[in-house]
Amino acid sequence: MALLAQGLLRGFKTRFGLRGIHTVREIKKGVVLGVYRSSSTEFSLTSEGETHIPADVASSSGPVLKAGSCRVVLHGDTRVALVGLGEVDPTAKNGAENRDLQKEAIRTAVASGVQTLKSSYTDLQEILVDPCGDPEASAEGSFLCQWKYDELKQKKHQEECQAHVSCISGNCDEWYSGFHKAEGQNFARTLMETPANHLTPTLYAEKVVKAFSAFKNVNIQVHDQSWAAKMGMGSFLSVSAGSAEPPKFLEMTYQQNDTPPVILVGKGVTFDTGGISIKPSKGMDLMRADMGGAAVVTGALLSAVSLNLPLHLKVLIPLCENMPGSKATKPGDVVKAMNGKTIQVDNTDAEGRLILADALCYADTFKPSMVIDAATLTGAMAIALGGG
Repeated sequence: MALLAQGLLRGFKTRFGLRGIHTVREIKKGVVLGVYRSSSTEFSLTSEGETHIPADVASSSGPVLKAGSCRVVLHGDTRVALVGLGEVDPTAKNGAENRDLQKEAIRTAVASGVQTLKSSYTDLQEILVDPCGDPEASAEGSFLCQWKYDELKQKKHQEECQAHVSCISGNCDEWYSGFHKAEGQNFARTLMETPANHLTPTLYAEKVVKAFSAFKNVNIQVHDQSWAAKMGMGSFLSVSAGSAEPPKFLEMTYQQNDTPPVILVGKGVTFDTGGISIKPSKGMDLMRADMGGAAVVTGALLSAVSLNLPLHLKVLIPLCENMPGSKATKPGDVVKAMNGKTIQVDNTDAEGRLILADALCYADTFKPSMVIDAATLTGAMAIALGGG
């Protein structure tokens, strides 16, 4: 009993085994530290890492870590996740794709470390993360890796790690920037993964209104079918005609200056069967994500507002389902868009351009400085880019 009491008082976890009683130190703290590959046999810690673990302890922990890989070592009262950042190359940029490969290496490596610690050590209470020279990228990796969609799953009675994740050198502005960027991306991921019966046009609008309810500088208007008809959006309404779910047109405004707005337009088909030109059944469940463009522009707005960016943004999202109901548009039908132009529909599975046509016409009425549209428009895009 004395040994048991002594172990509890000192913060030890007491275990009983066949060989008697033994105590193991409870580890409540985790740290993610980046390491660069110096050569095929050597690696070096970041400047922040050198202040938290001796270089010889890190180097003796095992072979050189590959980029994105992780190894956990115990150092004092801390579980240290060493993560591979690859070679030091601050000029690692892909100009053709406008990607900063150094940032991507940090995001990937940090994500590996945070994920490993949270999944393997559920008793951790805090995880401190090395900024790795770029706190924003480090924060993005830290929070992007924690996303999962389990809202509709039965809750299991298993312990999950509730550790608080923060920057090891203090949560600076760059860290918060990365957090809010990850927040917007994770919201978009949640929207895209939500089953279509839980994200109809009406439910999408309700979810977005709730997500932005804390921001008083965002004006949200949810326009209904009668408004779209009054605006002459026959192209948009022709897509929704075959569905029992009423269409919605979401208009969100965030104005922090008096310049002409930048307008983001997102395709919001919350489920796409193809209409009368129906798709093959295999893989059709993935068409719950045919509102990917809408999710992207919604997430972008959430990040911009959270960061209080000095912008004038307007987000326009036509929301509907493309279903083969008795009132559905038929191949050969002619519909009229908002600008008065008539469109003959040859294939009802080319619905994205029909709803975007009216959304873009509406965008033009605001005399924008720029219009960016995002859409899961056609699988043929992969073929056009050489991936088909």
